[in-house]
Amino acid sequence: MNKPRNWLPIVVITAALAIAIGAALWWIALRPAPISYVTAPVTRGDVATTITASGVINPVITVQVGTYVSGTIVSLTCDFNTRVHKGQLCAKIDPAPYQIIVDEDAADLANAKAQIVKDQANVVYTKLASGRAALLLSEDSGSRDAADTTLDAYKQAVALVGVDAAVIQQRAAILKAAQINLNYTNIVSPVDGTVVTRDITAGQTVAASLQTPTLFSSRPISPRCRSTPASASRTSQAPGKARPPASRWMRSRTRRSGAASPRSDSRRSACRMSSPTTW
Repeated sequence: MNKPRNWLPIVVITAALAIAIGAALWWIALRPAPISYVTAPVTRGDVATTITASGVINPVITVQVGTYVSGTIVSLTCDFNTRVHKGQLCAKIDPAPYQIIVDEDAADLANAKAQIVKDQANVVYTKLASGRAALLLSEDSGSRDAADTTLDAYKQAVALVGVDAAVIQQRAAILKAAQINLNYTNIVSPVDGTVVTRDITAGQTVAASLQTPTLFSSRPISPRCRSTPASASRTSQAPGKARPPASRWMRSRTRRSGAASPRSDSRRSACRMSSPTTW
């Protein structure tokens, strides 16, 4: 007769193995990862601290660009939101009427210069005539009236040359004024900045009077930034890292960092915009 098998040892051994395997798996799963270290040589570099905020950008000054002369606008090279530089041509008034005045004054100046040459030649002639009349008078071969007449003609010729010289200066000044008015037909930007308004169109006639008409409004490219403390956030930028994008303007300061702790050596502040259309 077969004896009943004793299952107790088998159950105990199986339970012990299960507990041992579970404990081993638990220890493997919860074992801390090995510690690794990244080393690098000690260097010095810039650590940029960036404060990003949203606010209102106001220009330092606004320059009203007008016209000194009257006429018809024949061309426009600047429009709203155009970035311009000092001396850049923005508009042109029809120069034809002013060019005609310049040509007339130049002709008058040339005529005055020719007149002085003619009068200088007359001075030479009257001087010779006065000398001959004086010689005849000294030899009792001529009258004193003739000698006095030729001498007076010589003095008048010399004075006329002085008048001609003054006329040349006057005509030169008139020509210079006409040339200045001709140059005023070029409407240029007086500052580096951005055009914020345009009040004229091509073909429009502008009239310069006691109050100069405004054609453009230009703002220099150095805006003044203003924001509330609640709208500002602060980030740091390590060397070689990408700079976070600015919303509308950004002010940054650069600090010089050493091996152990950063120290402030220099600061640079800037105010920039994400788009010039916000001027």
